Amino acid sequence: MGGIYRFKKINIGYPIKCGVISDTHSYTLSSTNKALLHEKYLSNNINYLIHLGDITHPSVINDFELMGFKTILIQGNNDGLLRNPHVIELCSGKYRLGLVHGSGGSYDYVKNRCYRLVENFIQAPVDGIMYGHTHVARDEMINNIRYMNPGSLCAPRNDPEGFNQKIPSLATLEINDKGINFRITFINQSLEQSVHSS
Repeated sequence: MGGIYRFKKINIGYPIKCGVISDTHSYTLSSTNKALLHEKYLSNNINYLIHLGDITHPSVINDFELMGFKTILIQGNNDGLLRNPHVIELCSGKYRLGLVHGSGGSYDYVKNRCYRLVENFIQAPVDGIMYGHTHVARDEMINNIRYMNPGSLCAPRNDPEGFNQKIPSLATLEINDKGINFRITFINQSLEQSVHSS
């Protein structure tokens, strides 16, 4: 494995509920997106925010903190001004997740690289991998590993499999006695639809 990677293990509370976003690619959050984060998370007593990389500018972190979020941040491939961990082992109760940004070419190749990176740093088996980079939301099981991607709230891309075409999205992660619940919410102008999966 080339390059220098930073790793961190975080033991978070249990049960826990977190907001999950990725790939904001901006020096500031728009007032619309701030209002959305407040409505979806803070107004529902969710004050942990996981950002899966490509923050791109440190000032966005100020936006999160001024809103009242406790942040868990991953280093993205466009985060040259930041020094966050490339891999986080997130533990909540008996559950363990690998958090990475992702890199590489095709969408399937990104997942393979995420798996290899997590495997290199986290010795125990993980219950899932959360990643970003593709700007396309996903929640799928592959070879007994759950791959979860919130997509991008600020810079969505067309879904190569045709499920969702360039729709902004974010997610909620909940870990409790029922297991891991990762819920993706697609934001389409004033219309919202939620995709629930357990």
